[in-house]
Amino acid sequence: DQETEKKGPLLGNPVISRLRSAMYTTLQRKPVGVSGPYSNLAQMGIKVASDKKGQITLDEAKLREALAENPQAVADLFSAYEKQTVTSEEIFEGVTTGEVTDTFTQLGVAELFGQMLDDFTSTVDGVMKTADETFNRRIELTNDRIEAFNRRLESRCELLQRQFAGMASTLARLQGQQGALTQLASLAASASISYAARR
Repeated sequence: DQETEKKGPLLGNPVISRLRSAMYTTLQRKPVGVSGPYSNLAQMGIKVASDKKGQITLDEAKLREALAENPQAVADLFSAYEKQTVTSEEIFEGVTTGEVTDTFTQLGVAELFGQMLDDFTSTVDGVMKTADETFNRRIELTNDRIEAFNRRLESRCELLQRQFAGMASTLARLQGQQGALTQLASLAASASISYAARR
């Protein structure tokens, strides 16, 4: 926030930086297996501004012109999707595996964005899930450290309490000895005065 000079909660977050970079890269990628007059979004007026803010801009007139000239080419650029699934693969002569493999022969920009988002949001191995697990491990580690520190603090507190109790006991004994010495000094002084008076 430029007015309050306060940072947002996600400022400097590596996952957000990675997502931002992936979005810009995907936005500027060429679609897979799509032929026609349009090979990227910039030809239809969609591009990243050259300033430091990096905002995505739209030239609406250019997009409308492209739609008027060749709507199917525009549709293909955005949403082309064709997949081939191979259910077995020969790894050696006469030896095949039953592994299912998907090969994309056509992918429009929207589908490329879909795959990019799947990489980030997958509940199995997505970037955000991995980051969340890493963050939770750090929290657990920090909590373990706090608990260990609290145990050391309690142990230190008990030691100091014992030392304080010992010092209080020693001080009480010293005060008792001081009282006894004071009484002895008083008796000695009385005896000395008595002896002097008899002489």
